[in-house]
Amino acid sequence: MLTHDGLLELHRELANAPVLSVYVDGNQHDPAERSTWRLQLEHGLAEARRSLAAAGPEEIASFDAAARWVEHELKGFDAFLPDQAFVAFATADRLAYGETVSVRMPNLVRWARGSAVTPYVRGLKQERSVVVTLLDSQRARVFLYQDGAVRETDDLRADTFVGDLTDSEASNRGAVVTGQRGETSTDAGRRYLQVAAERLVKELARVVAQRAGDHGFVVVGGTAEMETWLRDALPRGLDGRVSIEPSLQVEMTESEVREAVGASACS
Repeated sequence: MLTHDGLLELHRELANAPVLSVYVDGNQHDPAERSTWRLQLEHGLAEARRSLAAAGPEEIASFDAAARWVEHELKGFDAFLPDQAFVAFATADRLAYGETVSVRMPNLVRWARGSAVTPYVRGLKQERSVVVTLLDSQRARVFLYQDGAVRETDDLRADTFVGDLTDSEASNRGAVVTGQRGETSTDAGRRYLQVAAERLVKELARVVAQRAGDHGFVVVGGTAEMETWLRDALPRGLDGRVSIEPSLQVEMTESEVREAVGASACS
């Protein structure tokens, strides 16, 4: 989807031109609904064209030219759209924008001066993702909150890294002396756990940054020490998009995460 800035720039660019704005709801999956979106589009275009009956032949010709740009963009799609919806803005001489998008959109066809962007603005709000991560020294869970729904995407365990450390330590025993002089097995175990936790945070920071991308927000919950470690480990590109939520705990269910994060995510 366009960013808010990209949509604003396009809206300004088309402000003084007659624009065909097209929104197509493509959220059909039942075989009985094959090509329903295309019938809805054809109906919308026909209704919009009929409303121009008194506008004169030049206006109708401009509308028809814009409609051809949109229809050409959709030519390659078969029975179902590949995503939730399709949005296009076209003038008589070009397709200014045409793309399938990952959020629901209403069916709308409008021919008027300037683009109809209100449904797109609403879609941008739904599209904004929030990455929620819950962690303690042993475990880190990552959830994606989007369009009012929550799903768990990653479950990282520190004991995985402990195993790696133990294997590495064992492989070195025949060649070098490992550990520290006077270090007890308890001390060594604590050292392993700390290093494993540090590695867990490093891997978690990578996963969170990837999930958040350039525009997503991050909410962190769990133990205070690990929250601080993660915040310090996250890349600078996430500055201003990370918040701490003390009420979140590692063992929460998806529904509990949705309830805890939902209000702030939609504000």
